[in-house]
Amino acid sequence: MNEPSAAIRGRSGTFAALSFPNYRLWFFGQMTSLFGTWMQSTAQGYLVYQLTRSEAWLGYVGFASGIAAWIFLLYGGAVADRLPRRSLLVVTQSLSMLLALVLAALFVFQLCAAARALAAMQVVVGNPGLQHFD
Repeated sequence: MNEPSAAIRGRSGTFAALSFPNYRLWFFGQMTSLFGTWMQSTAQGYLVYQLTRSEAWLGYVGFASGIAAWIFLLYGGAVADRLPRRSLLVVTQSLSMLLALVLAALFVFQLCAAARALAAMQVVVGNPGLQHFD
């Protein structure tokens, strides 16, 4: 029968995958990125509600984010398949950070609506790369 390698035999338990340095690096990087994305999404919803006092506008913002992904996701996947994955991830994650800073600056100068299209484009190209990372 197939015997597991010595490297795999010594790792058992729920968090065994975290004993691999590359996976650990990816896992904690992804966790940090997702926390930032969730905080940004929550802050955008809060900001929209503070500016409009309308629950409907919260739905419009969510719809705008979702429809952009639906429209451009296939194109983003095609682009992601043609580029080196590591470079793609570094660029899209850096772009996410930059867009968060731009959104903060636009909030300070009260020009918030302009950042949404930029954030949607980062998601469209970045998410297929994240899904296909080897």
